[in-house]
Amino acid sequence: MFTKEFMTSGFSNTVIDGRLQFYLVPFAQAGDIYNIDNVALEKIS
Repeated sequence: MFTKEFMTSGFSNTVIDGRLQFYLVPFAQAGDIYNIDNVALEKIS
């Protein structure tokens, strides 16, 4: 399990259509296959 805490900034209102992006360009090589599943975004306190 991997956990990443982050905080957003630069928004003046609530965002209702936000997106999470996995940026793998610096690590990927030709022929690589990535499987990403069971992702959960949870508010931490």
